[in-house]
Amino acid sequence: MSTRHLSELLLGGDEDGALAMERDLEVLAEAGSAVTGAVCRTHGWSGPTLTYGHAQRVPEELCEDAEHLQVQTVRRPTGGGWLLHLAGDLAVSLALAGPLRPGDFRSAASWLGEMIAEACRRLGAEAMVSRTEVLPPRRAEICFARTDKNEIAVDGVKIAGIALARIRGGVLAQAAIPLVRATPSVEAFEKRWDPSRSDAVRVLQGIEAANLAATLAEAMKAKSSDR
Repeated sequence: MSTRHLSELLLGGDEDGALAMERDLEVLAEAGSAVTGAVCRTHGWSGPTLTYGHAQRVPEELCEDAEHLQVQTVRRPTGGGWLLHLAGDLAVSLALAGPLRPGDFRSAASWLGEMIAEACRRLGAEAMVSRTEVLPPRRAEICFARTDKNEIAVDGVKIAGIALARIRGGVLAQAAIPLVRATPSVEAFEKRWDPSRSDAVRVLQGIEAANLAATLAEAMKAKSSDR
């Protein structure tokens, strides 16, 4: 993260989708008290939630399906495509307060991707960070339909999406890692609106959110101590 260091790591529990987005923005605002540092936090999801990019327009049919199946829909403060989160999945956010330094914006995604990949490797999944720009080159409406630079894959399967935004002069990066299979109540919804999610769950089989969060914390602390 350029010359930044990790100043605080917050391990949270399951959260409502809208409250989770609000909390990420609060963490970014609070990070202003440590201008040279960065604050990272993890959390889970209290129920089925579909988040979508701040500038994205989701189909009316998707909203209708979500309402019918009681899947919460929430706009993220960051960009990217939509994706489904379930209880048992893990979310990770990274907040860098302004003023930004050269390289801070992109290095936030790079650093977060490297830390998630390292944590997955420690748990037995051969995760790699993508260094190519975009595959495929056209923007996809569904987050897991393509792999962006600094996102993570296992055996060619994307396992974590990372979305970025410049907010209040700082940077917020939000990552999502699917870890649990869709329950029967949302299986058809997943198949229609986020079909690649199940591939990520398959290659991460056996990894649980609590273990991944704890291992991620260890990897981040080890990285920070190397400075």
